[in-house]
Amino acid sequence: MFDEEYEANRLKELQLWLAENVINIPEPQEVTLFDFEINWSVLTS
Repeated sequence: MFDEEYEANRLKELQLWLAENVINIPEPQEVTLFDFEINWSVLTS
């Protein structure tokens, strides 16, 4: 059975928990790649 008040409270608790426990890392505007190897024989078409 769906309990609207219970679900609303659960959602608020979840949002509070997320705000306290999750770090939001924004997507970078640019990425610098270095020290990597590419095997071109695998990437040929």
